[in-house]
Amino acid sequence: MKNKIYLSLNSLLFLGLLLPACAFEQSKISSQSTKENQNVSITHEQMIISGKIVQVMESWPLQLSVETSSGSYDVQLLEDTKITRQGQEVKPGELSPNMPVKIEGQLSKSNSNAFTASNIEIQALPN
Repeated sequence: MKNKIYLSLNSLLFLGLLLPACAFEQSKISSQSTKENQNVSITHEQMIISGKIVQVMESWPLQLSVETSSGSYDVQLLEDTKITRQGQEVKPGELSPNMPVKIEGQLSKSNSNAFTASNIEIQALPN
């Protein structure tokens, strides 16, 4: 009986030391990835990217290919996707290649480089 209690206490002590170390490593990884991907922000399943449109696929629903500093993303627009330029709402036909955009949307569960846009902000071209 003493052996079982001793083993249980050792197991608890080991877990008590192991769990904080794992949490520290996870927070270290998270802060590194946030610093490396400043043009991509993910919160739960929401995602925000900033980049430029590489391709507009004239399909329904409309799809975009967007290039960021951390890679390219496939973005699907829905009928209720809000598109703005300088605070004014514009039509999807305004979107074109080489246009800088900031896109907010829902991350795909099956593909980490794909999501559905809820908001697209067309940004000013750099001078």
